[in-house]
Amino acid sequence: MNDTERRYREAMSQGHSAAWDMNWEAAAEYYRRALEYKPDDFQALTNLALAYYEMGRYQEALSVYAKAAKQNPQDPIPWEKLALIHQRRGEIQAAARAALQAAEAHARQGDIHKAIENWMRVIRLDPENLQAHARLALVYERTKRLNDGVQEHLALAALLQARGKAQQALQAVEHALKLIPNHPDALQARALLMRGRPLPKPRRPKGGTAPLRMARIREMEQQEESDTLPVTPTQDAIAEARRRALTALAELLFATVEEEDTDTTAARRPSIEALLRGLPTNPNARKAHRARVLLLLGQGVDFQTQGKYDQAAAELERVHKAGLHHPALAFDLGWLYATLERPKKALRYLQEAVLHPDYALASHLLLGRLYRQEDRLHEAAQEYLAALQQADATTLKDKQQRQAMIQLYEPVAQALSQEENEARLEQFMDSVEHLLSTPDWQKKVQDARAQLPPPPPGAPPMPLAEVLFQAESGQVIEAFSRILRLREQRSLHAAMEEAHLALIHAPTYLPLHTLIGDLLEEMGRTSQAVEKYAMVGGTYAVRGEGERAVEHFRRALRLAPMDLDMRLALIDTLVAQERIEEALAEYIALAETYYRLAEIRLAFQTYEEALRLSQRLPQGGNSWQMQILRRLADLAEQALDWRRALRYYEQIRSLAPEDLESRWQVIRLHLRLGQKSQAVILLDDTLKLARQHLQEAEILHLVEQIANDFPEAPELRLTLGRLYAAAGEKERAVEILDAAGEAFLANGDRQKAIRAIKAILALDPPQAADYRRALQALSEEPD
Repeated sequence: MNDTERRYREAMSQGHSAAWDMNWEAAAEYYRRALEYKPDDFQALTNLALAYYEMGRYQEALSVYAKAAKQNPQDPIPWEKLALIHQRRGEIQAAARAALQAAEAHARQGDIHKAIENWMRVIRLDPENLQAHARLALVYERTKRLNDGVQEHLALAALLQARGKAQQALQAVEHALKLIPNHPDALQARALLMRGRPLPKPRRPKGGTAPLRMARIREMEQQEESDTLPVTPTQDAIAEARRRALTALAELLFATVEEEDTDTTAARRPSIEALLRGLPTNPNARKAHRARVLLLLGQGVDFQTQGKYDQAAAELERVHKAGLHHPALAFDLGWLYATLERPKKALRYLQEAVLHPDYALASHLLLGRLYRQEDRLHEAAQEYLAALQQADATTLKDKQQRQAMIQLYEPVAQALSQEENEARLEQFMDSVEHLLSTPDWQKKVQDARAQLPPPPPGAPPMPLAEVLFQAESGQVIEAFSRILRLREQRSLHAAMEEAHLALIHAPTYLPLHTLIGDLLEEMGRTSQAVEKYAMVGGTYAVRGEGERAVEHFRRALRLAPMDLDMRLALIDTLVAQERIEEALAEYIALAETYYRLAEIRLAFQTYEEALRLSQRLPQGGNSWQMQILRRLADLAEQALDWRRALRYYEQIRSLAPEDLESRWQVIRLHLRLGQKSQAVILLDDTLKLARQHLQEAEILHLVEQIANDFPEAPELRLTLGRLYAAAGEKERAVEILDAAGEAFLANGDRQKAIRAIKAILALDPPQAADYRRALQALSEEPD
């Protein structure tokens, strides 16, 4: 093996390991490295494309899958993925062409089921695709799905007639009648053709509307852009967020269609059930509720793409009331109600959306406009400032510089809150509007930052707000610097006095409150520091600055880890920001706190909430679900609630069928519940798997341990005896099987006792004659 091949294999192996851990960013990096050694390698191309796909980087996935398809057009997988990505982007014809290629590739490989799946995808996208209907008609006929074959031949007839090929249409109908003579639909079609009447064209099958919705969203965006900016393809901050929200809502519908359409992609996105709150516990009621939400959501998106904003808002509000609390839905409703000039409702939904980073800037901007319309100028100015801060933060790549610059917005906020000159407030808001309400807003913000004087060495970058509003903030910043110097000199009391003096001039400057919290902590006044951090975190949360709220709640929890209210506030903030994995870690910490406090019911409840939240992660958050389910199962076992524990372990088995630990536990729980037959069936199945992973001695030890723990289940000893016999330990096997036979006789189970003796005789023991006599005596006993 040469050096290039070795490096290629090493990169591919590392990529596979990262993909197995669902670390798609790392996987993509390794697969890119593999392609440096073999630029056109098909396997590396498809793996890299999959990594991009899983990360939602669809444009890059599209490009790489297209290259893979060109490299090996006979492989159906790249074509299938191209079809899915084009669907997701609303590119209907391109999706149909790729799905057609995938179907043909599957058919060439003899996988008719997958071929049919892809031809069906084609006609969902393009119901009048003649080639797909023709291929389905042929395949259904050959596989004896005659009724389906008839319907496809009738679809062909309608399409051929519409193309002016009446004779060929009649031949298709006649062929349908050969498949099923006197089929009523075929007879009716023939009668219509004879009278020269048009045949009904094929309808779009179930599941075809989601890609069409995406296509309509794209058309709506293009129309809006062409109406306002014929040259520039970008959008202003609000239009950009609206497009993102509407696409996210269509994605929810799209993911549901994929879930129903094929198993290959369903697990990669959270189902809509994972996002719904307050679902009924009854399975049928859950299904009905889910169907209603999907119907309302689809109608809301459709109305919006048609410009029917009143109807769209009404349908989407019903979705929100039905329990779908999603930041895209909240922003879309806020935008709709702001557009419809219904400020009270708009404010309500925008205040929910502002917590999510994807919608924070646009939500602040819309909130500012709404407050301004109501002459609530100080509140409006604060929202405009928050929008500017969000935009300004995008200009700095260095995280530390960004955080330092954001802190300097606080004195400006303080100055705005005290500004009595309404004209100055209006001027500031006009400046922000001018900056952010045009399609080239990002370039404008970058240009504005480029015009600022460079900061002195070691100083943070100046905020744009300083230019747009000449705030009297220098005094506060100077005081802040003096406090930091005193702190560095360990003059903590003097620093605290200086901080309290500064608060007189800037009572709402939050970085100053944070610094006071730090001083309190360093002075050993822990409870006061916790209170201060909690107050600052809560204020940031109300302002919609989730990242900084999280930072302060965590500071407080570091000092007071048992503070339950604080941890709940942190969880709520993390969930609002879609930082699901961090929220799950906090849920687990909260549940452990409840456990330590002997609040077992609340521990169960918290773990269950975490389990529901984990379903919002890609792949359903399998590793998180496994961790949470194990903790739930352990709690249930401690509570001696065997049925509940069994339910949790069965869920673990469904997520990881080859997990031996959960299998042994399920066997034990079946036995505790007296379900011997289920335990034995699972034990036999588990032994097949265990032989692939464990040594023979380990397997014997595990089975013997279970048999000893449950002597009331002699069926286990039959299995154990066979295992010892297979291991060549005949004496031990006979001893165990003899004990099993005695137990069966004591239980009055003659047939199983006979089975035990027959198993002993198969080993040809020295006492075979005695066992034969016992067998004969048992066999002669009347049933």
